[in-house]
Amino acid sequence: MVGGMEWMFSLIVVALAAGWGLGRWQVGREVARLTKAVAEKTAEVERAQERERLEGQWRREQSEQQERQRQQFENTFKALSTDALRSNTEQFIALATQTFGRFQEGAKGDLEQRREAIEALVKPLRESLRQVDEKLQAVEAARQGA
Repeated sequence: MVGGMEWMFSLIVVALAAGWGLGRWQVGREVARLTKAVAEKTAEVERAQERERLEGQWRREQSEQQERQRQQFENTFKALSTDALRSNTEQFIALATQTFGRFQEGAKGDLEQRREAIEALVKPLRESLRQVDEKLQAVEAARQGA
């Protein structure tokens, strides 16, 4: 029975060793699985952080680009409005000069017509005054001769 006990004891030791080996193998497998899961989650978190960093950088670049475009539009608008104002001013001055020239020519013509009309009115008066003056001189000469 001692030999049977030894055999049984050996069998129990072998069974325990096999169980311990099997348990160790399962624990090792579980550790490997968990290590792999942690690595995957870590990589996922790193990808998410990189994505957030890139999105933040993209938003900043977009904001900067929009500001540059706004500034460019503002500068373009100022330049166009300045050109339009300058052009309108030049056109206004040209039109005013042309209109003033026409009015001035018209005024010269009116002035000449008025001068001729006044001359026509004054000529008979001048002739009458000349005749009155001649008669006065004749009367004065007759009075002095008398």
